[in-house]
Amino acid sequence: MVGRKTRSSLELAKSILTEKFPTIECTLLDLKELDLIFSDGRNYLDYQGDTLLVTKTLMESDIILIGTPTFQASIPGTLKNVFDLLPPKAFFRKTVSVIATAGSPKHYLMVENQLKPILNYMKANVVPNYVFLEDRDFDQQKVINDDVHFRLETLIEDTIVLSRTYQRIWEEQEAEYDFLKETPLICKRRFFVGFYPFRALFRKRSMCKTRYPTSSLRGSHLYSAAKYWLIFFAHINVSR
Repeated sequence: MVGRKTRSSLELAKSILTEKFPTIECTLLDLKELDLIFSDGRNYLDYQGDTLLVTKTLMESDIILIGTPTFQASIPGTLKNVFDLLPPKAFFRKTVSVIATAGSPKHYLMVENQLKPILNYMKANVVPNYVFLEDRDFDQQKVINDDVHFRLETLIEDTIVLSRTYQRIWEEQEAEYDFLKETPLICKRRFFVGFYPFRALFRKRSMCKTRYPTSSLRGSHLYSAAKYWLIFFAHINVSR
C-alpha cells in the first residue's frame, strides 16, 4: 500500500512533535470516513459537511505540514483537489513544510517542481528544506532509516522557528501602529495538526482575531495572531 508509507512517516513526525510538546492534545480523524466533493469554484465557506470541515481547518491554521506520496511523478489528484477548494491566497502568512515519499530517488525534485510552485502561488511561507523518503527507508511500511528520524526532527524544529520568527516580526510591525492597543481582541484557544486523509488535530496556544481601524495601513480586514499547526497528509489506498 503506497499511501501507508506516507502515513507511517507522518505518524513518526507526530510522535516527535508530541514528545517535544507533551501538553498538546491530539485527535485523529480518518478522511476515508469523510466525504469530500470536487472543487466547483465556489467560496470555501459555501461548501457543506466534511468538505467545509477540511477547508475551514486549513484556513484557520498557521502552520501546515504536507505529507504526500508521489503519483505519476507529481502530487496525487486528491491533494490538488483540496488546494482547488481553497482561495488563491489561502496560505498567506502560513508556514508550510513538506514530507514526500516515492518509490525511487528519481522523484526527489517532485516537491521542488510540482508542489512548491503551488504553495508559493498560494502565498505560503515555505520551509526551504523538506524530508524525502523512498522505498529503502521502509520495511513493512515502517520507517527503518535512523537518518529519517533526525531529518523529521530537524524539519519540525525549522518549521516552528520559521513560524515564530515571522509571527514575531508581524507582531512588532502591528505594535508600531498600536493596533493591538486600540482594538479589543477575541481570543480562542486552538492548535491544529492534521493530515489528509488521516488528519490529527492538536489544540494549543491561542488564536486572537481583531478588526483594525480603517485608517490603519492594513485596512479593516481581520488579522489572525493564531499559533496553528496543521499536518496535511495526502494518501490513497492503492495496492501495488
